[in-house]
Amino acid sequence: MTTTGRVRPTSNMRPFIKKILNRFTIFLAVALVASFLLGMVFSFYGVPYTEKSYNTVAPAEVLVESFANVVHTRKPGDKFDNPAAFKWSSTVRFAFFEKVPDWHRLLFRRYLELLPRLTGLVFEEVPENPREANYHIYFAANKKSLARIGTLYGFSKEKMKAHVQKVLCFSIPASRDSKTLTGGIVVISGRENTLLAKRCVAEEMAHSFGIVAHNAQYIPSIFSDYDGPEKLSINDMILVRTLYDKRIKAGITREQTTPIAREIITELVAAVKERGEEALYQR
Repeated sequence: MTTTGRVRPTSNMRPFIKKILNRFTIFLAVALVASFLLGMVFSFYGVPYTEKSYNTVAPAEVLVESFANVVHTRKPGDKFDNPAAFKWSSTVRFAFFEKVPDWHRLLFRRYLELLPRLTGLVFEEVPENPREANYHIYFAANKKSLARIGTLYGFSKEKMKAHVQKVLCFSIPASRDSKTLTGGIVVISGRENTLLAKRCVAEEMAHSFGIVAHNAQYIPSIFSDYDGPEKLSINDMILVRTLYDKRIKAGITREQTTPIAREIITELVAAVKERGEEALYQR
């Protein structure tokens, strides 16, 4: 006679099943640790993405969610704490301070050409009188130099000493009214022609213009702690361009920006697919 129903493991099978489950648990734990460690390595040393990867446009809804994350939170894991959208509105008068090596200076200049196009802002170099600059660019050869530069802007030696143990570059945006950016400094390190130096310049310059968090939902992205590209992807550029659309006002909240950002991003995604990166340019 045939019976139906659940088959119960015999007493002889139970040790075998337990052994398989234990091995699977160990395998899963190792995989998770390896994934975390690889993410940390990539965030420091970069990922050699192809140009196709950098230029593949993400779905509009992914970009809308990413915009809310990187503009309205401060670090991975934050719930939507809803800080206001920060952005520049005035002329960016930039200068290189102390000795920025030629290779790093050239890399900075690439973004000093790209950012005016994405933001629509006017950028002016003031090399003759750098003290008139509201955007200061530094290179730090070591952690001691990295900390010293921070103290020039009012941070204590103790705070900077602790801070530079965790970072290799940083930026400090300045605002008078908690919504409009009026100045900033960027300090980077890293040997020339390294993925680390390239990532530092791209990431910190973007941060100093209001893209402050690392919660993007696509890859490759400069705005992610678990990714390591060497430059802004087309999706990163879309987020910067969205923030500097005239429909996004400085100081508005996530609830206010989301429907506007959805409208802007939908337009930009369609335009980029048709015309490429130049569809993002405002100047």
